[in-house]
Amino acid sequence: MVGGSGDLAADVVGNLPDGRRLVVQVKHYAPNRTVPSGDMQKFVGMAFAEHNADGCSSPPGKPLSWESAG
Repeated sequence: MVGGSGDLAADVVGNLPDGRRLVVQVKHYAPNRTVPSGDMQKFVGMAFAEHNADGCSSPPGKPLSWESAG
């Protein structure tokens, strides 16, 4: 578990059984807010650039904005 301030956009960083690195981030916003496209773009960029991820996931704790989901 990473998470918190200074986490470089990752809540969990781990290795899958086949050796691939997976980065996960969960977003927590007010009930009426969606996850903005820019936040998702930043997460994906950081997952690969800073964490050397082979894959990344952001579980749908909140709905994505239309731009993020597209």
